[in-house]
Amino acid sequence: MAEKSASGLTVYNVGSKDQIDVKQVAAIVSKVMGLTPRYKFTGGIDGGRGWKGDVTNMILDIRKMQSLGWQPKHSSAEAVLMTAKQLQNWNAVGRGTLSS
Repeated sequence: MAEKSASGLTVYNVGSKDQIDVKQVAAIVSKVMGLTPRYKFTGGIDGGRGWKGDVTNMILDIRKMQSLGWQPKHSSAEAVLMTAKQLQNWNAVGRGTLSS
């Protein structure tokens, strides 16, 4: 959501229309890396948070951006997959310039 500060700046959230949980992120990244990890969930604190201040569920409000005609091109899972592949490629070529 947009907020006007004392300086007159407007802040916009840029995100997707959906959300993804940590286990899904781990599964996508592990697959790209060729790993098959075993997951161990400890239950966290405060009703499932991993640490104090962690959020259990988050989705950005992108309505302000959408009101300007912007639409996300990728789902959360697609964005994680693209990022994991790009980072793996970036690492494979000796930490060169990130590109799409």
